[in-house]
Amino acid sequence: MRHVSEGDEGAVNIGVLDDNQAILDFIKTALELSGHHVQTYTSSAPFLATLLPGYPQAVSPPFAFDLVIIDLVLQADISGAEVIQRIREKISPEQLPIIVISALGMARLTQVKQQFPDVILLSKPFSIKTLLDIIQHLRKI
Repeated sequence: MRHVSEGDEGAVNIGVLDDNQAILDFIKTALELSGHHVQTYTSSAPFLATLLPGYPQAVSPPFAFDLVIIDLVLQADISGAEVIQRIREKISPEQLPIIVISALGMARLTQVKQQFPDVILLSKPFSIKTLLDIIQHLRKI
């Protein structure tokens, strides 16, 4: 995973998609306090427009984000799984890691993992330490 810039050693540019503003605010604050750059979205359309400009045409690096965090259940929007599908149509797992957050049960999360074996799953509620540990691990890959 690339860094945002040489002056921001350890910083990761992260896009977060969740329809719950309180969760977005919590994640954004925690990640920014840890030195990361975070853009949040409550709707998939602006998120995808930022990440995949010109979709369905091909996109090429550098991408808007180094890593994305996506909630599976988005009210009045396309599902998180459909967002992941659109991303994977254009961007490989090696180019853009995806962390999925969800309060769905383990059976549904297992289905998502089978559909997208490269994603990292985090069940809500999760600790920020766990999220930061995952990001730290991904930076080393």
